[in-house]
This record gives sequence, C-alpha cells and structure tokens, in this order.
Amino acid sequence: MLQLGYTTWAGIPDTINQKGLSKSFNAYFMFDFPFKTNPKLSIAIGPGIGSDHIAFTKTNVGIKENTSSIHFANVPRHQPLQENKTGNSLPGSAG
Repeated sequence: MLQLGYTTWAGIPDTINQKGLSKSFNAYFMFDFPFKTNPKLSIAIGPGIGSDHIAFTKTNVGIKENTSSIHFANVPRHQPLQENKTGNSLPGSAG
C-alpha cells in the first residue's frame, strides 16, 4: 500500500514559520488474513516505512547544534541565510 499526504503541526507556535506544501509518504507491505466466518472482512499486518518533509521560511532549525532539543530561530528580514553543503545556517553560526 502507498500513501501520500499533507503534513502539518497542530498547535504550532507563531514563532515557527511553515511554508509551502509539507509532504508525507508512506509505503507498507501487508499480509491479508480473511476471517473464516466472513471472507469479506479481514485483518492485515506487515512492515512499513514513512517519511515526512516539513518546509520552513525565514526560520533557522538548529538540527546541527549539539543540544538535547531542537531550537527554532526566526531570521530577520535583512539577514539572509547562508548556503552551505549540508543546508542553511545563519551568518556567523557553526555549520
């Protein structure tokens, strides 16, 4: 089974700026086990994998910082993000 979807965070603070279409993709391999008493009904089990992609605008997501939690920081309008090989970072920050 394949599943495509839209991902969003419920109760997101106004300090985190999401943008665009945040996508979700899931794939499952299922084994079907019909009921003997009613073959129209069944149970299915199996492994699967899922992936979510959430896009941000004017927000630095501190995934490369060595902390126990992820920190989100707004980027001021006059301060552009610097491009590097592993992603975006604020000028003067590590990464």
